[in-house]
Amino acid sequence: VFEHGLFHADPHPGNFLIKQDGGVALIDFGNVGRFTREMKDDLLHLLVALVQRNYRNVSRWVLKHGQPMHPIDPQGLALELMDVLEPYYGLKLEDIQIGGLFNSLFGLVFRHGISIPAQYVHAGRTFVVLEGSVRLCSPTLELIPAIQPYMTKLLPGRWAPDRVLRDLRADASELIAALRSYPVNLAEVLSRAAEGKLRLEADVTGMEGLGQRV
Repeated sequence: VFEHGLFHADPHPGNFLIKQDGGVALIDFGNVGRFTREMKDDLLHLLVALVQRNYRNVSRWVLKHGQPMHPIDPQGLALELMDVLEPYYGLKLEDIQIGGLFNSLFGLVFRHGISIPAQYVHAGRTFVVLEGSVRLCSPTLELIPAIQPYMTKLLPGRWAPDRVLRDLRADASELIAALRSYPVNLAEVLSRAAEGKLRLEADVTGMEGLGQRV
């Protein structure tokens, strides 16, 4: 997921083969997930926040990538995430259901009416299925300490100078394109205003409830 942006999305035990040399082979690629570079970075940020038990950053990630149906207090969401996720830390895999962790995370998010992009939910489901395969091989594995060295390996590459420079160039290109479009957009607004065709829309909170009462 984090290196290639491509992953086997159905990693149940029947899709693994153990080779004579001890290596692992995968079969049946009927269900494959794909991530863009930006999505890999976003998922990595979420994983870092979860590993560090930084619920404020988890809350920010959810509100940034989700689509809330109503205003949500980030700090309040962070406290709820702490209540839901904190019990999972420090347990061995034999005592913890990874599916329960993801179900708790996404369940809380969905209860707040937040829509998470399908790709991230797809990856979460993949981790849940993978849990069953891992449990067969190492039932006493503690997940968080096991992935921390991998995180340490990945993060320096994310902040490598050439990578940061490439991101800055991409952002600058988008900004320049936006600035070039502003005169055209402004001219259109002024033209519509002069013709009396300018329409303004306002969203007043609470009007729906008032309408129902009337």
